[in-house]
Amino acid sequence: MQERAYIISLALVARLRKEKHAPTLSAATISQLEPRGVDMTLVEWNSWREGDGSWNILLLYPTKDSSFSEANWSFDLVNRNLEALDDGAAWISGEELETKSVLPSHGIVYPTQSAAPRLVAVRDVIEPLDQGESGAITKRLKIPSWDDIMFGGSKEPSEEE
Repeated sequence: MQERAYIISLALVARLRKEKHAPTLSAATISQLEPRGVDMTLVEWNSWREGDGSWNILLLYPTKDSSFSEANWSFDLVNRNLEALDDGAAWISGEELETKSVLPSHGIVYPTQSAAPRLVAVRDVIEPLDQGESGAITKRLKIPSWDDIMFGGSKEPSEEE
């Protein structure tokens, strides 16, 4: 708990941008929430370490409809950089997140009226050789095709047995 509180205290004094006069996380939070009537005594902070070593900083603040909104930042402890992870954090930070394109950024783009074709893997059917019961090859191990791996090929009930 002490480590998490320490990380939050470091994040609160970190500047939101690399500019010399950029506001700290604490100042930006107060300047965005206080004018909107948010009781700053009800604001809650939390943090946890991500797998890559960065820290997630979470802000929970009350809204007018008695629910809570949240904002998440990624905090690089070594460089003391904060990066907005959601719209709430971007709003408090005074920035806008990049809008993600609905269309794919590579490959063929299909019109919205028609569905993109589904790629289907070709599977070989192996028949048993006539070598008697002891040496007969009855089933070939199924190795997933590239399409199955990339596009999550469907499994038929007979394949699972």
